[in-house]
Amino acid sequence: MEEENSEDASYKIPVHVSLNELVNKDKEDESLNLYKKKLLGENYDCPPVRPNDQRICIPVSLKIIVPFDNAKYKEGKDYRSIRDIEHKVHYELTLDQPDTTEIVNDKVVEMKEGTFYCTELSFYVQREIVHGLQCKTHFYRKGIKVPGESVSSVMGSYGPKPDLQVFTSKTTMIPNGWLCHGKYKVINKIIDDDNNNILTIKWYIDVKK
Repeated sequence: MEEENSEDASYKIPVHVSLNELVNKDKEDESLNLYKKKLLGENYDCPPVRPNDQRICIPVSLKIIVPFDNAKYKEGKDYRSIRDIEHKVHYELTLDQPDTTEIVNDKVVEMKEGTFYCTELSFYVQREIVHGLQCKTHFYRKGIKVPGESVSSVMGSYGPKPDLQVFTSKTTMIPNGWLCHGKYKVINKIIDDDNNNILTIKWYIDVKK
């Protein structure tokens, strides 16, 4: 909460290129080769991680990361991420359900007002490049979308790899004050640049004093 709109308003949708097209494209172009290495790594021709799962992007978990010492983090002016200091996993949602596009987690996650946090999404990519991933987050209270609290996080494009890939959001803060206390419904929608729904996650937080 308390982080508004897109993380990168100037983000441009990439041109779709298949895995084979990218691998064989302009092999003498040094800058393109560096991009290919960053995107694809050394194992771009790896077999599918989940051969029986037809999805290209397979979300595995969503973690809420918080500092061990919230007050110390608040004082720090140079920290770009909670991961730059001692931190812990406050809660983890398991997303690893075969061939699903929606997960509902009914457990209410308690969050103390003023707590800094970031989210960490882990996922596999297999078979092809997934282009222009974004995670759109909306907060609802008593069935009404909370104005000014929607976040659109640009994740980028990812090539197939045998290992888990991770995206960490920007750090934000749970609002302070008794008016902010109470239960919220959170909806995360992970989409690609064609607006295909990779996964919709519905869960709940309860802001406490």
